[in-house]
Amino acid sequence: MIVIVSNVFAFAMQLAILSTANGNYRTEPFPVHLVSTKQDKGPIEQSPGYADYAQGLLYGKQEHYDQAIAAFNKAEAKGFKTFELFLLRGQAYLELKRYEEAQTNILQAIAMQPQNPHGYSLMAMVHQGTEQWEKAVEALSKGIAAVPKRAAGELYQARGIANIRLNKQEQAIKDLSQALRLGRTAPVVYYKRGRAFAELGRYKEAIDDFSEALNKQKNHHRSLLNRGWVYGCIGEFKKSSRDFDQLLSENQEDALVHSLRGWVRLESDDVDGGLSDLIYASEHGHSDPLTYLNLASAFYIKGALDKALEENAKAFALQDSESEAAISFQKGLLLLVSDKEREAKISYDHARGVALKFANRIELQEALADLQDAMNVHKEIKDSAQEIVKALEEAVSKTPKQEFSAKRCQQLRTRQE
Repeated sequence: MIVIVSNVFAFAMQLAILSTANGNYRTEPFPVHLVSTKQDKGPIEQSPGYADYAQGLLYGKQEHYDQAIAAFNKAEAKGFKTFELFLLRGQAYLELKRYEEAQTNILQAIAMQPQNPHGYSLMAMVHQGTEQWEKAVEALSKGIAAVPKRAAGELYQARGIANIRLNKQEQAIKDLSQALRLGRTAPVVYYKRGRAFAELGRYKEAIDDFSEALNKQKNHHRSLLNRGWVYGCIGEFKKSSRDFDQLLSENQEDALVHSLRGWVRLESDDVDGGLSDLIYASEHGHSDPLTYLNLASAFYIKGALDKALEENAKAFALQDSESEAAISFQKGLLLLVSDKEREAKISYDHARGVALKFANRIELQEALADLQDAMNVHKEIKDSAQEIVKALEEAVSKTPKQEFSAKRCQQLRTRQE
């Protein structure tokens, strides 16, 4: 079977798609877990301002953050100045995206209890809210150095997730592994470490982590989704389909899962099944370059060249710069098989230029392999394709070698989760 969408691009797009379901690091829902505080003059409940503090806590739980802040302000004005108040008021400001005020309060909380991990976790969330991931890592590193080791699990977990966002997967794996050793064994920790393994092409370890997350929570959607994708990457199509089937048994209308199962079905030569899934995905809100590229591939295999070109054009219309070369290579091949040699060469020239610009040797190799496969099936294009083959071979020779394994979906690219 000829599937004219490069494995390089397929991995990149699948990773981007799967990432849309991946939330950033969060502490517990409001309020964060607190360490019980006692004052010198009796229990905290007897302190002036405690009633206002308790009211603020209630407002926070109800997600009335402005009212929570007002109540905490009243409590502070009456002399109630505790770690909890500053931390929770900081969290309320954070929920309202008032980051400077959040930071001021959280710094006060940290100064009061420098060995408490929750202040550092919340400070990292402030930096996360403004996409300052390096600062988030810095805050968490300070916390790891300050708190007792037994209490640092949540900080290692948060730093691991921040490092994934910084594309520092190796460091993320070390942090998340340490979080696990310190007792942070929730499904999300295994899931996040699995994501880091997957981005490094360490697929067996990724599958092990996704499976462990599922052992702990049978319906952990993200782990099942990602495990199905990784099984597809290594050619375990039956296992991949099984995971996607399970997801669809829980929600038959999940367009993303239909798109991914459509890709797996195409790869396993179930063209009709793949086409059905991909059409469903495209008609139910999952309109992305990968879905359209795979639809074009399916129609190409079925001999419906006009439909294939139509789907390819939809991919182009999305103007996704990362997919530009793959879409252009596919368009060139479709035009060549449609006996539009001049237009095909223009498309190949454009795609080759984009691939050369980014020194993407694997993209060029994939395009060359797809064209050579097509020449064996469509004998009529053999002569007109020779010039294109020569140009692709020359382009490959000009780009540096890249590591590539047949069991990898693609060479790694910069990607945020």
